[in-house]
Amino acid sequence: LVVPGHFVNVTDEMEMKEEMLRCHKSQKNWLDVSQGLDSYLHTMRDICAELGRMSQQGWDYAEGFRRHSHLGFSRADADPVKDVLGDLVAINEDYEKSLSPPVSA
Repeated sequence: LVVPGHFVNVTDEMEMKEEMLRCHKSQKNWLDVSQGLDSYLHTMRDICAELGRMSQQGWDYAEGFRRHSHLGFSRADADPVKDVLGDLVAINEDYEKSLSPPVSA
């Protein structure tokens, strides 16, 4: 799993996530045959559960995101995900610190 910079609590949305994933009929049919009945749904839940644990927020399920370059879009310190989703977002401070070059004396 890739370590994310942001975690988003999706615990209350897991049923909807699963319903939406089931709507991809062509992928569902192929995945059911190639990997086992509904294995992709179990994998989605397992990954979201692991990200929930990684968030260290006590969330059952989370999604993880990494910020990309702000150039051409916003200020370097802008955080539109946190601004919009508020308390549903947890920032991985260790990851964020790793993005900044050390300040020289």
